[in-house]
Amino acid sequence: MLPYLQSVDIILYNSFARTHLGHGTVRALIAGLLGLAPDDTRVKDSLDLAIRAGLTFKIHEGRDGAKPHPNTVSLAMHTTTGRNLEVCGESLGGGRISISEINGVVVKITGDYPTLFVAHTDTPGVLSALTAILAKEHLNIATMRTFRKQPGGEAYTIFETDEPASQEVVAACEEVLHVQFASLVNIPGAMPLKLRVNLKYDFASADRLMELCRNKQMSIAGMMRLREQKLRSSKKIPDQLMKNIIDTMRAETHEALEQPEHSLGGFLYGEAKRVAETPTPFISATQRRSMAYAWQRLNALPRWA
Repeated sequence: MLPYLQSVDIILYNSFARTHLGHGTVRALIAGLLGLAPDDTRVKDSLDLAIRAGLTFKIHEGRDGAKPHPNTVSLAMHTTTGRNLEVCGESLGGGRISISEINGVVVKITGDYPTLFVAHTDTPGVLSALTAILAKEHLNIATMRTFRKQPGGEAYTIFETDEPASQEVVAACEEVLHVQFASLVNIPGAMPLKLRVNLKYDFASADRLMELCRNKQMSIAGMMRLREQKLRSSKKIPDQLMKNIIDTMRAETHEALEQPEHSLGGFLYGEAKRVAETPTPFISATQRRSMAYAWQRLNALPRWA
């Protein structure tokens, strides 16, 4: 869980406000606050885990149209240190999000580049001190944007760099006069722009994929493995990562039929298994099995967010 986090008010807007009960949106948000990964099977139990961790939360449904994006959520976080933070984010689809507001100040953080976030007072000398720290560490700045409500007030500067900053850089930034805090920002689902631009084995069509296969004399599977290897910044072997994916997909296909669990929204429980096991003269066994697999997708454990 985030350090010193004591309570959070969650406000859901637009379509989020209308669909969160059935989609398990709040469970996913609380899981994120607890530090759970999207593929952690404990996501479905996040509300209970939060209570055990001493994190209190309240859910509110915001007024339609109050935020421009259809899938918007605001998190008002309260800490034991008295420092409060309000963050507004948008779900862009495909597992990607964008941070659009911090403490009422309009910002834009997407994670396209490694990102350093600095909260400070809007006063002369702060930006020059911060850029000097990055220059000393040989970090090239791709973009730098400062957001504020008024001159001399609260301000946030977002640095996007070609390479990730270290924790030592973060600590040095926090030592600068008039800086309240600094943090590295990791947006789940974001792929660094540098990778997208320079990815040698990327493709946007079947023709391009086949061309890559011919040039490298590889099968489609071999090319996909090579692409995954180039994409991954971790040292994990692509085969291990892909095995985890296929094991999860297989489990998703069968677990809800063999061992039913309540769905995220709590409305479904065992329907897929009953469809699979109940003969009917109106449909064939193959059709019944197909229907059961369709139902089980709604009744499956939320392994992937």
